[in-house]
Amino acid sequence: DSLLQLWMRREAPIVPVSLVRLGLDHYRFVVWPELEPVRDKQGQEAVLENTIKMNNVLERMIDVRPDQYFWMHRRWKGFESIPAEPRTPTRTPTRTPTDQTQR
Repeated sequence: DSLLQLWMRREAPIVPVSLVRLGLDHYRFVVWPELEPVRDKQGQEAVLENTIKMNNVLERMIDVRPDQYFWMHRRWKGFESIPAEPRTPTRTPTRTPTDQTQR
């Protein structure tokens, strides 16, 4: 939660980004919409709400390109009963990310 603490202290913008591997030495740099942290809560309640928002962005990144992610450890402990099948995203982003191809 150090990213969140930085924002709460300095109100620095949080702009999620990801790299999509397109091939050998070719990547797409994706800039997602700025995250608007919850401002109407304080303390641990604010930390929890904003952590959920940040995790939702990460979840969306994985939903868009699951082939780009490979966890070497049991990232989601406690969810052994969930089938390991690709899932359909449950949310649609309000805005689409901006793609910029970098070569």
